Amino acid sequence: MRIFNPVLKKVFLKGIVFCIFTYSVVSAYKLKWISDDAFISLRYAKNFVNGFGLVFNQSEKIEGYTNFLWTILLTIPHYFQLDPVLFSEILGIIFYASTLLVLFFFSRKIQTNSIFIPIAFLGFSFHRHSQIFATSGLETSLFTFLIVFSFSILIFSKNISSLVVGFFLLALAVLTRMDGMIFYISGVFAIFVKSISNAKNSKNPIFQIVKIFLITQIPFLFLVIPYWTIKTIYYDSFFPNTYYAKSANLSYFSQGFKYFFLYFNSYYVFYLLPIFFIFIIIKNRNFNLWFQNFKLNNLQNQNSFTYLLLFPAILGYIFYVLKIGGDFMFSRFFIPITPLFYILLEISILNIFHNSRKWIFLSTIFITVLTLLRFNPYKGKPIPIIEGISDESEIYKRKSVEELTVKLKSWREVFIKNQIRIAFGGSQAIFAYYTDSPFAIEVETGLTDSYIARLPLNKRGRIGHEKNSPLNYLLERKIHFHLNPPEDPKYNQFRIVQIKGFPGFWKILNEDEYVMRNLSTMEDFLIK
Repeated sequence: MRIFNPVLKKVFLKGIVFCIFTYSVVSAYKLKWISDDAFISLRYAKNFVNGFGLVFNQSEKIEGYTNFLWTILLTIPHYFQLDPVLFSEILGIIFYASTLLVLFFFSRKIQTNSIFIPIAFLGFSFHRHSQIFATSGLETSLFTFLIVFSFSILIFSKNISSLVVGFFLLALAVLTRMDGMIFYISGVFAIFVKSISNAKNSKNPIFQIVKIFLITQIPFLFLVIPYWTIKTIYYDSFFPNTYYAKSANLSYFSQGFKYFFLYFNSYYVFYLLPIFFIFIIIKNRNFNLWFQNFKLNNLQNQNSFTYLLLFPAILGYIFYVLKIGGDFMFSRFFIPITPLFYILLEISILNIFHNSRKWIFLSTIFITVLTLLRFNPYKGKPIPIIEGISDESEIYKRKSVEELTVKLKSWREVFIKNQIRIAFGGSQAIFAYYTDSPFAIEVETGLTDSYIARLPLNKRGRIGHEKNSPLNYLLERKIHFHLNPPEDPKYNQFRIVQIKGFPGFWKILNEDEYVMRNLSTMEDFLIK
């Protein structure tokens, strides 16, 4: 029987990993939801397929999205007449599952001892909000996958070809989100340092370093640079409209730290990182020894290169999130670096306890349990919002979104026929998407309007909800209905539309006789 014990052991461990993987993917599917912001990208994708260009409104070229590659992927269901919401959910879960697989094989490759415990895989598998943001209709799952996969390839690269693949994936990350440049620059820095170290034994070190640098930048030169050039010409602006709408040029550290601590106090397992790091410094008293050699031929040096790659990326990204004030969605901006946190935990545990199977196992159990026993700051709150940061998946319940979708689709013909122009706010992008309103303006930030986006910011507030369009501007744009009218005396002069089964009301800014007559015939609308 002893002959079969190792085989049975491997089968047993693989069975456990498969069960955990299945559990995580099934959990992500059960938690599936769609954020209202996703309908902005969906409308861009729909207009693109319909031949109007990558625009939100047919008459204006404004870059109101920050996820180019994801938006392009969302053209697929529109082209093949599939359910775009379901497609986005399935695609997101595929990228989430792929990230889990990358983490598993990362552990398999970096652990050279006889015992194998996929620490990063286990931690990320049980991370609740990574499961939640596997869907949402946003690019989070894709962006996270590209970062983790590209970094894994760079860490284990043994030739220029694998480096090019790694930088190709990083270039795709930049096309997905502009802040992907933080990870791209970190990759360039790490490989540059590694090249300097490896070139010491070369006959012509400068030539070797320049050669590696130029070849690895080919994906960036042929993908990112042309994209930036074309989109700058197309939209007449290098920075997306969202950059101005969210005042990304301004610092908002006070809100950024609230966002940071809300996440880390919830997933307090990551407070182990600085503790482990202190232990490693004490253990490896000569810290400089870590960076003397980056040849990937043993575990210790591989760990050193992993630290060199991950630390600048994580610290740079955290600084970026702090500076812009985080996000109004809880945890969303930290999901892309969450797998990197688990990778750091794993290599730190291996560094500290590499000769002790017992302590590696106990540390893994400890990290997994802490991940599962996260603190939920929103528990017991009737409205899941803290300091302007909301747990969006608790707001956009699947059933209510589906019911709203059915109703909005029934209005589509009327909105198109009457050329109804709307002004919408938070949680109302779905109206613009399903009614196919010919002209729609997002008025709380100006995501889809360059004038509102560039208005001066008088007072900081909730990220992504800090600018309100002047009434005169909406009247100039001949808006028929304001779906989210502010509490302003200026709006008292306008009549309202009460919608059957909906809380709140719309304000009628433009009482077009033809539009009002057609709208009054619909049982869902009551004009007062």
